[in-house]
Amino acid sequence: MGKIKSALELAMEKIQNLNVSEDEIEKMEYVSKGRAVGARFLDNGEFSFEKEFSAHPERVRPYLSEGAQETLLNNILLPESEEVIRTNKKAMEGIMQLKEDQGAAGEVMSQIEHLFHYYAQALQHTLNETRNNFMAKKEQFINALKQQYGGQVQGIEQIAFRDEWQRAKKSLNAQYEPLLQEQKQKIRQIK
Repeated sequence: MGKIKSALELAMEKIQNLNVSEDEIEKMEYVSKGRAVGARFLDNGEFSFEKEFSAHPERVRPYLSEGAQETLLNNILLPESEEVIRTNKKAMEGIMQLKEDQGAAGEVMSQIEHLFHYYAQALQHTLNETRNNFMAKKEQFINALKQQYGGQVQGIEQIAFRDEWQRAKKSLNAQYEPLLQEQKQKIRQIK
C-alpha cells in the first residue's frame, strides 16, 4: 500500500510542480508575515517596525515592509466615520515609518489628506441634498407606501431614507475611490 502523505508534503509537491523558486517562496512567506506585522501596528499603540523587523535577516526585511505596507494601505479608506478617520491616520503614520523617501511619501500623504477633506465636504453636501430631496418627496412617497401596504408604514420612512442615503453615498464613493486608489499606487512606488 502507498505511503499516506501529509498536507505539508502535498503542498511542497505542488509548489515544486509550479516551478517556484526558493526566493519566491521566501518572499511569499515574509510578505505574509509583514501583513501580520502591519495588522499588529494598527492594533498596538506602542509599536516599532524597526524592532519587529530586526528579529529577521536583513535580506527579508524588504518583504516584511512590503507586506506591512499592503496591510496599511488596505486600511486607508474614504473617511465615512470617526473610526475610519482614526484608522486612516494610524495607517498613514505607519506608512511614513516604512518609507525611506520621506519627502515623496509626505507629499502623497498630503494629497490623500486633501482628498479626504474634499470627500468630507462632498459627503456632507450629499447628505444634505439627499435629505432635502427626500423631504420634498416624502409625502408622495408615504402615500404610495400606505396604498401599497394598507396604511402600515411605521418605520418605513427611516428605512427609505437610509436606502436613498446609501445609494447617494455609493455614487459619491464611486467618484472618490479611484482617486484614492491612484494615491495608494503612488505610495507603492515610493522607496
